[in-house]
Amino acid sequence: MFGEWLTEWYSSHVVREETKEANKDLSEDSDPLEVVWKYLFEGVDDEDTRSICNKPVELLETDLKSNMNKPLGKDTPNNKAEFGNKEEKLGEISESKKVCTRATEERRYNEETAQAFQMSQNSNQSSQRSKYECLLSMSQEDVEATIRRISRDSALDPQKKSFIMQNLLMSRWIATQRIHNLEPSIISSNREEIPGQNPSYRDAHELIFGCKHYKRSCKLLAPCCNQLFTCIRCHDEEADHSVDRKQITKMMCMKCLIIQPVGATCSNTSCNWSMGKYYCKICKLFDDEREIYHCPYCNLCRLGKGLGIEYFHCMKCNACMSRLLIEHVCREKCLEDNCPICHEYTFTSNSLVKALPCGHVMHSTCFQEYTCSRYTCPICSKSLGDMQVYFRMLDALLAEQKMPDGYSNQTQVILCNDCGRKGNAAYHWLYHKCSSCASYNTRLV
Repeated sequence: MFGEWLTEWYSSHVVREETKEANKDLSEDSDPLEVVWKYLFEGVDDEDTRSICNKPVELLETDLKSNMNKPLGKDTPNNKAEFGNKEEKLGEISESKKVCTRATEERRYNEETAQAFQMSQNSNQSSQRSKYECLLSMSQEDVEATIRRISRDSALDPQKKSFIMQNLLMSRWIATQRIHNLEPSIISSNREEIPGQNPSYRDAHELIFGCKHYKRSCKLLAPCCNQLFTCIRCHDEEADHSVDRKQITKMMCMKCLIIQPVGATCSNTSCNWSMGKYYCKICKLFDDEREIYHCPYCNLCRLGKGLGIEYFHCMKCNACMSRLLIEHVCREKCLEDNCPICHEYTFTSNSLVKALPCGHVMHSTCFQEYTCSRYTCPICSKSLGDMQVYFRMLDALLAEQKMPDGYSNQTQVILCNDCGRKGNAAYHWLYHKCSSCASYNTRLV
């Protein structure tokens, strides 16, 4: 009787444990993606696996196992045997040589062990990334088909079905976040050295990132020469060619030294460093100390508080101008030309540009140097300002000078550069006054 009771009790106990194990809450699993992965691919043939994932699971698992099972070195499996043989062979050698040999062997063994451990870590990260990418490669039709398959699976109770469905619907978002977190570690471990892959400082004593042109926390990867530069101006000064800023797609964060897509902040979640207070995704421009705005008409970034605040855009001149110049002489596309003094293209120039009364433009620094010796526009020869004081000084000078008797009654035909009229003026070897506007800015015809 006791034996029968014990047998019945044991059978009922086993059944209860199996039922309890089968009905265990799946939410206790530490990794929801592993639940989805096991349900999708464990016990599934190769054709079904390939239909969902581009890369078969066997390849992913084989890569991991082959790297994990790879010998630590050519001589690693037989290290103990070799140590024993060497001790026998080195019996006649001094004790100092024995110690040196053992130290060399142990150091080589430790190096091979560390290398194998690093390989296993990289392989584990690559395998996880491959699994995540496989889940992300599932189309909407695949997800819907998998949900129908789960709902028809009679081996699962309703609680398991709902849990697996929930994790399946969330798997893409979870996989995306984990790939995003894995990316920096994979990049940093497998990173190839690129010229310029180090931080640069605007102020080395205060450790302020940037260059002499900009204060920023990133470097730009120039696609033309595959080198890192703090800014485009640094590239153009060091290289023998220019780079199109709109072709730049990669940058390097100076804090974590990770190369990543261009953005306002570092994409590394452990860093998340701001590249600058101002960021323009069109011009790929970063700055951390000045006020800059992007003009949609010029399609460029310019210094200032913005259109309607300090500047306005003249559609005819195709230029951003100070609001003090609302009334100005318009010249069509006046900025799309070179400075008449230094011959730099003014539309994309980094120097301040001055608008002249005649409508032409030149750099402010060039204007200051040029007006030290001349007062006419180098393009149209019109006066650069009100010259009445200077002209009255010339009147006084000519009144004191008397022409010889042979030239006192002679006249010359002149053209005034200021008013554009022709006329006659008294003969002089240097100065000729316009009879219409009293200007001395004239030339002989």
